[in-house]
Amino acid sequence: MSKRDFERKFRGRYKIKDPDYVKDLYEEYETDFDNAGKNEERIEEVFDLIDARVSDYKRGRARERAERERDQKKRNEHVDEEQVPIPPPWGAYEMARAKAVSEYVAKVASADKLTTKYRERVLGRTLTAQEAERFLSSPVAASVRTGILEYEIKEQAEDDDGPYRVLRYGYAGCDLELRLRPVLRIPDRGDSFMVYPGDTISPEERWQAIPDQNANVLLLPMRSGDSVVAKSNSALDLLAKQAERFFRRYLLEPEDAAWLILTGENPQPKYMSAKSSSVSSDYLSRAVLTLTVEPWVSPEKVTSYYRDIRQSILQDAGSKDRTVEVFRFVVAHTEVEESTLKKTPQWSHLCNLWNAEHPDDPGKRFSDYRDFRRSYIRGRDAIAFPISE
Repeated sequence: MSKRDFERKFRGRYKIKDPDYVKDLYEEYETDFDNAGKNEERIEEVFDLIDARVSDYKRGRARERAERERDQKKRNEHVDEEQVPIPPPWGAYEMARAKAVSEYVAKVASADKLTTKYRERVLGRTLTAQEAERFLSSPVAASVRTGILEYEIKEQAEDDDGPYRVLRYGYAGCDLELRLRPVLRIPDRGDSFMVYPGDTISPEERWQAIPDQNANVLLLPMRSGDSVVAKSNSALDLLAKQAERFFRRYLLEPEDAAWLILTGENPQPKYMSAKSSSVSSDYLSRAVLTLTVEPWVSPEKVTSYYRDIRQSILQDAGSKDRTVEVFRFVVAHTEVEESTLKKTPQWSHLCNLWNAEHPDDPGKRFSDYRDFRRSYIRGRDAIAFPISE
């Protein structure tokens, strides 16, 4: 079956138009189609093999869409989500098992045709860690499909079509020059700050796409969680797509897969991690802690990890039963306006009311209204703003 016949039949059968994906599948199954010749039954057997691959692809695309919608929702709701930097408790067995998985995945993923092809055609070789970091922020790699690391870029200028930067680099013995146009703008950074291919944005920044400038965002394989902006069909865009496929094949996070493709380094061994999602306002904060745990990790290790995280991030020192009750008591006996106390509570009066309600319980009574106020403040901080900054 010719490549053109395959593309026509594939797109009619699956309604998928991604040219890179169609090309990769044809190259992978070309020998099978040659062996099948014109035998329709054998051709159908080959497509049965492709069916499973396409199902994985569609699930991955659905996951990408869901993540984009989730990220947009977070931006709209000002939700802060970040990895908890506390490492899981060390254990010889857990670390050995996590390293074994990491080493195995690195071995099979490095031999994958997608990896070898990318290194051959884009990079020319595997990169050092320092080169990989330069590559991931390179305006060349973010604009065209080449892994050039040496380039020169001029300051922003402007013409009739708007702002641009001049990018100069060498390729195949030629000196090339390209006018880079911004692909995103960030309203929060001054006067509509412009983001060019190769620039990075932080998770907290709201950004807007510039019309007619097709750009993708690749999560950098760094703990900062920053993202680099890349144009479609560039070397970084291709890396992002291949890293996403590795999530489905090898269960690697895209940033870990990208780093493996570039450097050949083993993924970071993982067996437990935590993520904190928080929403806050001037009056209240709330958070959800999500633990990701391999099922073979012992309950004792999970408990220990949760205890360490809780102690680190939770602002509840002194928030005992009495503290909580004092907070509720003051709120109940104070006028409230727009979720804040309308005026300063009469602490001496409130303390007397509290003591009158607990005449026979010395453990709950206060000898001084200042202690009563301190108890309220501790309760307010722990209950309304439980996550420490």
